[in-house]
Parts: sequence; C-alpha cells; structure tokens
Amino acid sequence: MQYSVNGMTFINILGTEVDNIPVSTGTIIKVRYSGTSTQNPSESQVLQVTDDVIGHNHYTGEEALAFVKPQDFGVMQFSGVNGYNVGFELVTTTAKNLKKVEVSLYKEDTLLQKNVSNTLLEEYPDATQLSSPFDVTGKVWSGNWENEAWNGTAADVPTRAVIVVTDLEGNTYTVENKNLTGNPASLIPKDYTGADALEFVKPQDFGVMQFSGVNGYSVGFELQKVKAGELKKVVVSLYRDKTLLQKNVSNTLLKDYPDATQLSSPFDVTGKVWDGNWTNEAWNGKPGDVPTKAVIVVTDWMGNTYTVENTSLTGDPELLDPTQYTGEEALAFVKPQDFGVMQFSGVNGYNVGFELQKVTAKDIKLVEVSLFKNDVLLQKNVSNTLLTEYPNATQLSSPFDVTGKVWSGNWKNEAWNGTPEDAPTRAVIVVTDLKGNTYKVESSNPTGDPTALIPKKYTGNEALAFVKPQDFGVMQFSGVNGYSVGFELQTVKAGELKKVEVSLYKDGTLLQRNVSKTLLKEYPEATQLSSPFDVNGSVVDDNWTYGAWIGTSGDVPTKAVIVVTDWMGNTYTVENTSLTGDPSVLIPATSPKDNPSSPIGTSNEEDPNKNFDPTEFNGEPTV
Repeated sequence: MQYSVNGMTFINILGTEVDNIPVSTGTIIKVRYSGTSTQNPSESQVLQVTDDVIGHNHYTGEEALAFVKPQDFGVMQFSGVNGYNVGFELVTTTAKNLKKVEVSLYKEDTLLQKNVSNTLLEEYPDATQLSSPFDVTGKVWSGNWENEAWNGTAADVPTRAVIVVTDLEGNTYTVENKNLTGNPASLIPKDYTGADALEFVKPQDFGVMQFSGVNGYSVGFELQKVKAGELKKVVVSLYRDKTLLQKNVSNTLLKDYPDATQLSSPFDVTGKVWDGNWTNEAWNGKPGDVPTKAVIVVTDWMGNTYTVENTSLTGDPELLDPTQYTGEEALAFVKPQDFGVMQFSGVNGYNVGFELQKVTAKDIKLVEVSLFKNDVLLQKNVSNTLLTEYPNATQLSSPFDVTGKVWSGNWKNEAWNGTPEDAPTRAVIVVTDLKGNTYKVESSNPTGDPTALIPKKYTGNEALAFVKPQDFGVMQFSGVNGYSVGFELQTVKAGELKKVEVSLYKDGTLLQRNVSKTLLKEYPEATQLSSPFDVNGSVVDDNWTYGAWIGTSGDVPTKAVIVVTDWMGNTYTVENTSLTGDPSVLIPATSPKDNPSSPIGTSNEEDPNKNFDPTEFNGEPTV
C-alpha cells in the first residue's frame, strides 16, 4: 500500500525506521515516523525523510556478493603492521569505478577500527583485488587509507570484518567475513628480559664521558636482529641503586640513523637537557652521584620490549665533580690582563681583559666578570653570544658602563649599581669550562683616571665649543603657532648624543620645556636641529616630548636655554636671548574690524598644513 507525504508517494512502512523501501515509481527512501504497525503514517507522524538516499540501492547478501567478495581476513605482522588484514575482490568492476570503500573491524557489536579509502582507488585504478590493514598498536594511516586509532587493546580480537563498497552512482554493497585466520595472541606485545632480550639487543660500553660537550656518562648498545629504523622507541636510564638519575628517550635518533645497529646515549651531570637525537630531563642529583646501573629498553615496531642492563661502569666518576680553582691553579688556565678606564666605542666606564691559557673560547661554557668597590658589587657581566661569536679567541674583554647601559649582545648584565663616582677596587673573572670546573682570578688597581668618568657640566665658552645657539624666533608654519629654537652641534652629530632639552623662560619663569624623544635616532647625522614651541599647547610630532605651555599666548619668552647631554653624561648649557619676529602675531584676534593690525598675510605666516622638520630653518633644509 502507498501513501502520500508532502506530494511524494511512499509505500506503507511497518516499524519506526526502514532503509531502502522501493515504491512503484522505483525510488528509494528512508523514512522515520511515529505510528503503529497496522496503520499508514499521516503527514504529522512522519519524523524524517532522508533525501540523500533517494535513488540509492543498498545491497546485501547474494546481490552484494555478486559485486564484491570477501577474501583473506587474518593476522598481519609485516610491512610495519602489527594487527590484521582484510582482503576483498571486486567481481564485476575495477577500483576506478568505485566512489568509496569502508572496511571495519568489530568485536561483536563494538567497532574496533574503520578504514576509509583515501588515495587507494586513484593509485590502483585497474585493481580488482584490494586489502586494508589494521594496526592494534594505535598507528593512524594517511595514505591509501585513512582511519582513527585502534579502539581497544591489542588483546581485543575482532569477530567480523565488514566491507562496504560504494559505486559511482552511490549504490552500496555490504559483505562480511567472520573467518579470522592466524594467531591473535601473537599481536599482544611481550616484555622480554634475560637471554630472550639479549638475543635482540646487547649492552656495550657504559663509562665516564668527557668530550663532545658532555660531562657525564655514555651508555652504548648493539642491536642484534634489526636496524634502528625498524624500532619504535629506545629508553636508556641511569640509576643509583633504585634512584633514577636520568632517563633519555629516543627522539630523532631512529630516523637520523635508520641503518645503525650500534648506538649510544649521553648523560650530562651538569644539568644539560637534550632535544635532538634524544630528549630528557635534567640530571636528578649532584655531579658526585655515581650510577650503579644502566637500563636499556628497546621497543620494536610491534610493541614488544627488550630490557637489558649494564652494571659495569668504567672510568673515574670523580673527574665529573666540578672543581673550583683559585690561585696558581686558576692562573694556569686564565690570566687577567688590562683593567682600566674606558671611554670609547660608546662605553663610558671600565674594561676588563683576560687571556685563556690552555683552551679557546669554544671550550668554555661560561664567563662572568664582576667589578667590586671593596665588597660591594657594582656590576656583573655574563657571557652571552661571546663564546660562539669568537670561538677561537684566547684574549677577551668585558666592558662596564657607569651611565647605566645594559648589554644584550656578547655580554648580558644589569645596570651599574652605584654612581659614576664609585670607582671599582677589583675585577673578578670566573671562567667555567665544559666540565663545569671554575677558574677564579682577580685584578686590582685599575689604570686610567676614574674621575674622567664623572659627568661634567659645561657652560660659557666650553659649552659653546660643543653646541651653539642659532635662530630663536616667532614661528607660524608647519602647524605651529609659537616659537622655534635652533642650535648647531660643533664636534659631534645627533646620533652621538644622549639627550637634548630646550626650555623657554620669561625672565625667571619657565614657560615650556621640550625633551628629545625620537629626534636623535631619526636624524643621527644631523648637526643643525631645532625645537618648536606652540603657545596654544599643540603637540607637533614625536621628535620631542612637549611640556605644556605655562602661561598665555601673550607671554613672550626672554631667553631660550639649550642643554645637550653627550653619551658620557656630560652636559653643555647655552642660552639665546635674541628673540626675532613679532610675538604679538601669536595672540588670537577677535575680528579684523576689532583688530586692524591682524597679522594675516605677514611674513611670519606660512602654510599651516606643512609638516614640521626639526632640521629645517626658515623653510630651508640644514642637515
């Protein structure tokens, strides 16, 4: 019997969900509805009409077997697979005529894994016999097949394989295979020890290691039946009795050396952490903690583990415990050299030199150079890129700046802990070699004049020899309604300065102070500079940090004070009291009628939209 829902004709359906019900028109439909098994469902009772299966046939039984037949379904332990293989044969077509293949393994009604064809049908278009692998160790495919990891343990044995083939028209053919062959117990990973493990892997050297940047131990082992590329993982651990000192886990090792059979794992007692062939955590103890055994655990691609031990440590572990050398022993390794005042290369402070006696920089782990004033630490420099940038150097030096500069290149440090007046009484040099041994030497009595480092305040002719005032006048252009103060550097360029301050005063009252911001970096080659002041409080640009105008537009400055600070902290103060231009033009007029002497059109007015250039005077570039 047929019925109609929304203008479509369906057959009478018994039950709550039925697939692939043919009607007289030949269409196929999936319908869910609420109703009894003896009545036709009404429109209100139909819950879902699944359009995506209209016109698609779902074949099972003999009809499906006429299209695809199951073949072998058995245990598989080759080609990197530890699990099962499900084969099937296309009877009336080839792979290129298929849209999709899904192969699933079930344990009763529990889905263990589903493989969906990916590149399979394109790579083997003319194939009629195909197979799908399943790995119980959790491998995920992304090649001929795609899948999710095994949903269970290696001990979960599938009871049936379900193969669903979809042709290009969307018809599906479902067949099953319940005849599992082989021994599923062989898939369960085993833990081998003793003689069984030794047939797979043998311990080799286990000894003290002090080369290749390692200060610790090396554990070697030899694979007996396979190569590194055939393994899943290697874990090597050192124990002191029952205490784990360090565990190394293979990282890129097996991929980097796939054909190797002899391998080794390094352990560093100074706390080094690996992230290359091996990964690990830092040494869990002191350098003096001597391991009593090395444990090697090798996991093959099927998940079987082989555990062997080595308790025969060779070498002298006492060599690994770093020694702190001073006096003559330290001087045999490193000698102090020059220790004196330094005022060049952008440094206003001190320089401490030293010479390595037996090694070069590449053989050093760390250098620390500290300056003390009696027992007070003034500054400590720690090597950063120094040793890698100058690997073959034997003579090195460390700079210290009393103006508070902080390094982040060859050296790292914190700012000077004191004032320029604090002269150091000694320099302490501590060199650490690759084994963690330290060599501490000192140098006292610095050379040079420490008072030269104390910033000086220059005025008068001494200041004028460094910086000269230039134009100081009314300014009404580049968006400024106020004043401009120019000055010219005599012996340096802007990039060599630390700071510039320009202030305007009315008698003894400060009207505004501008402090250089990005000016010196943006115009490093400039010698002629200027600073604008706006009586309306406008901020012109980012070259200066502008103070607020303290007063009214009618307050006329009587002098401009320019203070330039060089990179050593010395200041040079000069003044200009010769104001040019008519300050009255800066006062806003109420209207031309009320103010017939309005400055519109005077020589002080230029294009208000022109950007201000701090290196330009009267519209002409002066850099």
